[in-house]
Amino acid sequence: MNKKILSAALCISLIAFSSCSKIIKEIKVEEKTHTIGFAYSGKTEYAYVERYKSIKEEFSSHDSDTLIILDAKGNDQRQHEQIELFIQKNVDYLIIDPIYEGDWETSLSRLEYVKIPYIFVGNTVKRSSEVNLYSIMPNYSKEVEMSFDVLDEQIRRLGNASKKTDVCIVRDYSDATSNKERTFSIMDEISKRNNWNLSSLRSSVDSAEGIPAQVFEDNVSFYIFFAMSDKIADELIKGIWAAGGIPGSQSLVVCYDASPDVRRFHQSGELAVSVSSDTNVGLKLYEIIRKMELMESVHEKNYMESMVSFSEE
Repeated sequence: MNKKILSAALCISLIAFSSCSKIIKEIKVEEKTHTIGFAYSGKTEYAYVERYKSIKEEFSSHDSDTLIILDAKGNDQRQHEQIELFIQKNVDYLIIDPIYEGDWETSLSRLEYVKIPYIFVGNTVKRSSEVNLYSIMPNYSKEVEMSFDVLDEQIRRLGNASKKTDVCIVRDYSDATSNKERTFSIMDEISKRNNWNLSSLRSSVDSAEGIPAQVFEDNVSFYIFFAMSDKIADELIKGIWAAGGIPGSQSLVVCYDASPDVRRFHQSGELAVSVSSDTNVGLKLYEIIRKMELMESVHEKNYMESMVSFSEE
């Protein structure tokens, strides 16, 4: 009798264990779902569009994620209103592609109050308080360092290594991090070269195509133009020809965030150096969010890391 009871009890235990194991397995394979907001600037330059595509494709490929994209279409006020909409939707994470660096105090304070983790991509923003911002940006100093290595070699081939070299930096009119960081890095590299001189720092609001004629009036024998976008590089090359110069001979053009359309100028020698950022940003963002998820509380810990570079190295 006892044997039968023991056998029945063992059978029930095995069934219970089997059922329990099945439940545990189901719990383990169940992946936590997330709603991720993406506040897109709406900028149409190549680098911004490629980052947009990468983020959309990566997060759309995971069934566990719901990606909500709101496009500010270049309107700063609209972007901040969309941040508020993401707060109301109570998204789990927020990816921000900022239009401008300033006037973010209110929006970020709101995000921190409701404890929504946010990550900046491409550019970062200014804060009056010492708050760590999680950002994924190109390694601007590395980009510039690499471009100068190529320039040095080209200048030697042209026989201008010992001659005075004047530099013109042409930026767009935004306060984007890329503008400032690349400019600082270029100026730092110039300071390391005895015969290099920064003679002009311009904004494309002046029309980049007309800038070469203005700088060539100084009768400098050799110029290097640094363009902060493919559109500016395109206009500079046209302007050099219009001013009677020969791109790649009397002057060199360097382009950052270059698109394939501008890189074609390499074949003709009109473009000296082009630098393009790695567009695999979406995967890096996905990995970072998974990493943040493992922390007990993102906002109670310092989750700032060194800037993650997606520049080609």
